Amino acid sequence: MTVRADRARLVRGNCGGKMKYSLAVFDMDGTILDTLDDLTDTLNMSLAEVGMPVRTKDEVRSFVGNGVGKLLERAVPKGTSDEKSAELAEAFRTTGIDENTAAKVARRSGSSTELLSTK
Repeated sequence: MTVRADRARLVRGNCGGKMKYSLAVFDMDGTILDTLDDLTDTLNMSLAEVGMPVRTKDEVRSFVGNGVGKLLERAVPKGTSDEKSAELAEAFRTTGIDENTAAKVARRSGSSTELLSTK
């Protein structure tokens, strides 16, 4: 497996004067885990909650990249007020991912821990 340098964050620890990596953190969303369906569901629940039109999976795919702020900015209809955009951001933040969503991600992705194990 190849891991792009911009997708990993390494934490160095001091081990007797030698630097060793003690932790590697990976951004697995969309790289190892397929979360587009869950992101679409969460975004659409949030959009509906604040009275905005929901988006298709293909639309959400085109909105992804550059973080949640950009996702929400791209998802709102043109001309949406800053106040209404803030309502959407709050709805999205509080909607969260429930246990069923996490189970869907695990089923689609297979055993991601096997991909990351060192043997």
